[in-house]
Amino acid sequence: MGGIASVVGVVYQSDTVPMANRPVIVACIDDLVYDTTNTDGQGHFTVSLFAHSNYASINCNLSAPDAQHPVAFGSGIVYFDPSNEPHPIQIINLLPVQNR
Repeated sequence: MGGIASVVGVVYQSDTVPMANRPVIVACIDDLVYDTTNTDGQGHFTVSLFAHSNYASINCNLSAPDAQHPVAFGSGIVYFDPSNEPHPIQIINLLPVQNR
């Protein structure tokens, strides 16, 4: 039995300017949970994650890369609920990486 989680957020290129049409990579626990998505025209993203094991909560890192390095990063504990159960939407925003 696994669990599902929904994560939404905004990718920022500066303190107030969102980053449109940017890929977002989600990696949790040594890539046991891994997914990608893209931001929309306002820098927002939504991703649904599935954990094959019975994880209640795990740490996830989210990044928005350019060709070589992350330009924005965020992390947080993501809570997984049993499949087919209603679950909350979790918010993790990605902030600019300084001194790349």
